[in-house]
Amino acid sequence: MKIDGTIQLTPRLGLFAPQDDKADPSRDPSTANLAGFKNIFDDVAAAASEASAESRAKRAMILTGELDDFPAAMIASERSGILFELNLNMRNRVIDAYQEILRTQV
Repeated sequence: MKIDGTIQLTPRLGLFAPQDDKADPSRDPSTANLAGFKNIFDDVAAAASEASAESRAKRAMILTGELDDFPAAMIASERSGILFELNLNMRNRVIDAYQEILRTQV
């Protein structure tokens, strides 16, 4: 995931770019989907971490007087908050889905 004013998911996620399963016979399709799903969470967590670090750095620069661009610091802070909420909501949805699976009767 790349943060530069917009959020772009990388093509390595496997959900947005078709993958040729016949190219590698040793590849197990069930683990390929799991790896793509894991990459989504890794990308969101990494983007949230990067945005949080950028926000802290800009906030520190504002407080020390090194940065005069207050709107840029506020935008970085909001971006960090939004990515944190995205990460939290994704986690909550996965937990809810897991609990729903556990409640199903076979």
